[in-house]
Amino acid sequence: MSAAKPDGLKVTLKLATSLDGRIATADGESKWITGEEARAAGHRLRARHDAVLVGSGTALADDPELTARTDPPTERQPLRIIADSRGRLPKSARVFATIDKGPVAIATREETNLDELGWPERPGIQYWMLPAVEGGGLSIPEPRKWRALRA
Repeated sequence: MSAAKPDGLKVTLKLATSLDGRIATADGESKWITGEEARAAGHRLRARHDAVLVGSGTALADDPELTARTDPPTERQPLRIIADSRGRLPKSARVFATIDKGPVAIATREETNLDELGWPERPGIQYWMLPAVEGGGLSIPEPRKWRALRA
């Protein structure tokens, strides 16, 4: 599903579902519910966008790189954003280990103690310290601000 916004941004929702409309199998497995062709299409979709955003639940369950792995390789990678209001992302996460492949932004609460979490501090990683909203979520910056952050 895609929608063009008045400011020229294109926002796309991409998800994989099983035949019964779920995002995982009955036993909770979600890693490969799509085929190789659909996964390749998903990577091409990532390559055409400024950013890829997932929540911490997806990051914890799948440990994704969130890179656009296309053939031939894309010239620029999307900004890889993980919304983690509770600071649950492990410092061993693949997005940290693959920082050489593209920029990463971790959106977390402004009161999060980054030193306690042990998240790495190095070029290519940004921490968006954001106010919490009702219900415990985050107020993510407007997407048009992401363009300048893409590699």
